[in-house]
Amino acid sequence: MSIQVIVLNGGSSSGKSGIARCLQAVLPDPWLTLGTDTLVEAAPSSGPTSAAGIEFRPDGEVIVGPEFRALEAAWMTGIAAMAQAGAHIILDEVFLSGSASQQPWQNAFGPLPVLWVGVRCDRGVAAAREIARGDRVPGMAASQAGLVHEGMVYDLEVDTGQAEALECARIIAAHVEREPARAITEAPTRAGARERAREAKGESVGQAEREPAGDVGREATMGDGMQEPGEGFPPGQHPRQPAAQEMTCG
Repeated sequence: MSIQVIVLNGGSSSGKSGIARCLQAVLPDPWLTLGTDTLVEAAPSSGPTSAAGIEFRPDGEVIVGPEFRALEAAWMTGIAAMAQAGAHIILDEVFLSGSASQQPWQNAFGPLPVLWVGVRCDRGVAAAREIARGDRVPGMAASQAGLVHEGMVYDLEVDTGQAEALECARIIAAHVEREPARAITEAPTRAGARERAREAKGESVGQAEREPAGDVGREATMGDGMQEPGEGFPPGQHPRQPAAQEMTCG
């Protein structure tokens, strides 16, 4: 059974939206991109830095209340239903509670084959993009850069400070096309993540055995230092026109 859902998890201004657009360009089948921004944009806004049950603090902290959580639970069920009906989904997400945010999605997806991808970005690089964009609460990128990855174990990781969005997308697409998908109930392990990272770099098993473990899954990191319109928060400030260097992805 082929991979049905690709989950991109990373902080604000980490480059997820650009990767998602490039994935749509390089993957052979039609893929829908949905995520946090889609839900926030759909929710009623009560101001430039707040929506139903969610608040964006001046220091970049995001406070999520029960009202938004209820909407989010229904949203997750709907996304999973679309995937179960046959739609290929690229999920552009910000797991503010790290692995605790991943669990509800795992429950919603059930046995669906899911590829979990960590989108890393240096805190300083993300903060610089945030300033250049001018449509985010200052401090959001820096506060989320490490927070969203706490406790997470991925199938694959990319680093958007090291390569462009299209290159990251090609790495992910090659992984999707090469590896038979595992059901979400077969959660990714650290050993498995490291092995898949080695494969993504084209290294043999013997090479992997001769080298120290290091940070699990980090060997496969790649990425791009681009501006990321329409990613992360807050509502009412989501420009949709891609930056010039992203135009190759349609």
